[in-house]
Amino acid sequence: MSRASHRPLRRSKRALFSRLACVALALFLPAAAATASESLGEQLLLKPLADGRVLASFEFTLTSASAGTGSYGLMPRALMQPLDHFGVSELQLALNSGRWRYASWGAPVTTLRRRSSYEETQPGRMGVGEESVASGAELVARFESEPTSEQWKGLTSALAGLFCASLALDERHTTRPQWAYRQEDGRRTLHAMLPTEGVCTENLTPFIKLLPCKNAAGVASLLNPLALFGAPFHGLAVHAARRELGWEVKLTFTTVFAPAVTRDISVRDWSLQSLFGRSLEKACPLADSAVLRVLAPPKTDGAVAHVVAPLPEWPTCSAPGEKRAREYARFFPVLDDEDEVTDGLAASGLLAFETDEERNAYRDRLRTRWAHYLAHTDGEYIYDVATLTRASSECQRAADSEGSLDIRMAWPDEQRFAYPLNTTSPLLTADRTLVGHDQQRGRLEVVLTNADTVPQRVVWFEALGSFVVPYLHTRTHTTQFLPGQAENELMRGIEDFADPVEQVSYQPRSRDAAFVLESIVRIPPRSVVKMSIEVAKAFVPYSQHPPDAHRGFDLAPAIFFPLAPTDPRAKVGALQKYNGAKVVPKTRGRIYTLPKLVELATPDFSFVYTNIIFTSTVVALFFGSTLNTLLRTYTDFVV
Repeated sequence: MSRASHRPLRRSKRALFSRLACVALALFLPAAAATASESLGEQLLLKPLADGRVLASFEFTLTSASAGTGSYGLMPRALMQPLDHFGVSELQLALNSGRWRYASWGAPVTTLRRRSSYEETQPGRMGVGEESVASGAELVARFESEPTSEQWKGLTSALAGLFCASLALDERHTTRPQWAYRQEDGRRTLHAMLPTEGVCTENLTPFIKLLPCKNAAGVASLLNPLALFGAPFHGLAVHAARRELGWEVKLTFTTVFAPAVTRDISVRDWSLQSLFGRSLEKACPLADSAVLRVLAPPKTDGAVAHVVAPLPEWPTCSAPGEKRAREYARFFPVLDDEDEVTDGLAASGLLAFETDEERNAYRDRLRTRWAHYLAHTDGEYIYDVATLTRASSECQRAADSEGSLDIRMAWPDEQRFAYPLNTTSPLLTADRTLVGHDQQRGRLEVVLTNADTVPQRVVWFEALGSFVVPYLHTRTHTTQFLPGQAENELMRGIEDFADPVEQVSYQPRSRDAAFVLESIVRIPPRSVVKMSIEVAKAFVPYSQHPPDAHRGFDLAPAIFFPLAPTDPRAKVGALQKYNGAKVVPKTRGRIYTLPKLVELATPDFSFVYTNIIFTSTVVALFFGSTLNTLLRTYTDFVV
């Protein structure tokens, strides 16, 4: 074959290769552009609690600068498409199992310094954790316009299918908050709670599928269902909010382990392997940042010293004698005279080692000083998960692990953990109780305790359902002041003795809608406010009773939103906001009470069956007698 015959074949191959390259480039560029406009941040907080338990808070934050669902690379399209289709601007979904103990564990959100390493400290603080810790399911959706029932049903159905949950949130569970959840227009916000909804492995699996790396790498690799769902409290939450330049999605999983209870001996030592059944092997390559934070245990009287291993790497080139040693001198506190001498020699460049043993002993001493700073001064152990697959820095690190990370916290001098008899209670606590033994009437009692020296204001949100009828005119209140020392007595004003309820907003009950009560309550400093309301238990049609009717109906927990402190001079303006635009000041977290079980008068479900049997018997006797009379013939015969 001649060379001329090869030329068309070569030209056709080149044309084919160029076309394939153009197609590949066209497919790659949008994906690369989408990934460049998106970011993923992973975070895990391990916090020892005062009662020997360990709080683990997983947090995955995805942000996108694009509002179109077709250009997403990291954002979960399975979640974003229903939100875009039904016109949702903000979504909060939480599924929890267990009881959050505010008295022993404090607030579920931990406030920390906004930083990802010891060198980079940004101004301000950040909260790590999830506020929605109510038992069961809670859904809050804010729409771009006033929603219709079809939009709400479509959204709940889509979320139920996505997370393999029932989410039977019909009109009887749905409310429209006016003041709660920082509203400016309550008509666009819908809220629903379902205390009987559980969370299990079938909910965690679709939750993990929303993550870019799933649970194959990164912090999400510790999401072991066998370990998580054996904890006394566990729950997952999804937050999605539309921003000016796109969307922000935050996926959280919260669990509380009890290492001192789940073993034969009462020892609170723990590690990643003992808590999650696995250790961190590799980082997620798609994550822009991945941080694991371990907090030092709370300091109490007679506290035993703890040990954390491996330690985080100390700041780059910060050891005495290094380039930036003077800038980071606080990281290595002087513990004895020998440290002061070696630091002086290192600063002057005269520190030398004759053998490797002396050099290693010096590094071990630096590690001891670094551990002392973290345990007694800083109180936070920060690990960069990305260093598992990244080359070491130019200066030697203090961490003892390479390739995998299995953090351990132990108390070597503690033979047996002594459970504290008294724990530090929060400054603001809330409790709600339904009192009454009969099936017709009862009394709803709310107790708010303020142990702080300044007054507190809260928004009391109560959805009583369609089976409880409150009588607002029967509301009573009492205020009791907590005892204090003579030198710490407070000057009481006239507001401390007035009615604590400043504003009330309610939505009447109907057969298919719940009664919603929202009140702004002022709690004087160092006082206990008790309020009670008489309620009547409605008669529910037999067709609306659940299969286990004798168990009762579940009453959703009450929610208290502490308001940010305001200037007394701005009180008039705040009250005008309450009366006019229905806007409350910015809230600080939430406090959930326990759900209650309401015993209602149950009908005699066997009456229908008895009535059917009785009617059938009468009809049979009548039909038999009538048929016998019509068809029987009488003839005379001689015997």
